[in-house]
Order: sequence, then structure tokens, then C-alpha cells
Amino acid sequence: IRAGEVVVFDKAYVDFAHLNNLCKRDVFWVTRSKDNMAYEIVGPQTVPTGPILLDATIRLAVDKSRHDYPELLRLIVAVVEVAGKETVMSFITNNLDWASSSICDLHKARWGIEVFFKQIKQTLQLADFLGHTEQRSDGKSGPPCSRICCCCASLPASPSGHGRSPGCSPFCAQSCGTAST
Repeated sequence: IRAGEVVVFDKAYVDFAHLNNLCKRDVFWVTRSKDNMAYEIVGPQTVPTGPILLDATIRLAVDKSRHDYPELLRLIVAVVEVAGKETVMSFITNNLDWASSSICDLHKARWGIEVFFKQIKQTLQLADFLGHTEQRSDGKSGPPCSRICCCCASLPASPSGHGRSPGCSPFCAQSCGTAST
């Protein structure tokens, strides 16, 4: 990850030492705040309007967290739509310049990616062939090609127009019937 790039995390991955490391490398990040995050409001960032309920600069209140991330953070509390329902969510970021709505939109875009991967995991039962050895959980060797082909088929077609993803190997394309003739 290079300076100026943006990383969007799920709140399960909040690690203030890691976030501080990203900040020192000039990498912008956005994540949901944990419900039990203790903080002090330093001051308002912008005047809340519309779905934005709070936009403030904060400092972490717990000694260990403040040691791991001594810099100021931005907290945005907003009403967002999740699965067709409005819900209140809190986001933290190291970016003090972007519009609060842009920060909410970045995190919303992450949800689409999460839904995609959840669908792949459930539909294709990826746990059956992901691992650290060449032996699958069902005792056969190698990954089930039909599942990999299905992954390849879900990717956008290549610019050459032959209907398969650029990352799809000729063997995979042959297996799923998209090989060019």
C-alpha cells in the first residue's frame, strides 16, 4: 500500500498500532468504530447536515489505544441504508479533509465487495479447497476446477472479447467451455 492510497476495513480489524503505521506512511484509511471505543471529542469537524449526525475530531481515551494511535482521528456518525433499512453507524478515519458523505460512501462500497465474497464463499464452498496444503478436505488432491471456473466466469470478460477473464487459464477456460477457438 503506497502513500495517498485508501484502505477500507471492517471494524473487526481495528488495530490502532496498524492504523498508526498506515497513517505514518500517508495511507488514508476508513473503518467502522467499535461500539466500545472510548474517546474524547476534541472539536467539531463540520456542521452535521442530512444523514450526518456527528462529524468530530477525537482523541482515543484508553491509554493503550492512545499509545498505539497518538494522532487525532475523525469520527463520523451517520444514518446509512443497510439491506434496505436505515441504521446509525459510526466511522473513524485519519482523513480530516474529505466530505463526511464521501467517507460514508467509501465504506458503503466496501459492503458490496463483502457481499460478493460472502456469496462466493457460500455458493462455491471455498472452504473445501482453500488451505495450506495440496490435499483437499475431501481427500482428493488439487482444487475442484469447476468451482474455480465459476469464479473465473464471474469476473468481467477480457477486452479481447473471448468471454473469459484475463486471469482465467487456458485449462480453466477449456473446462468451463469458454476457450477461444
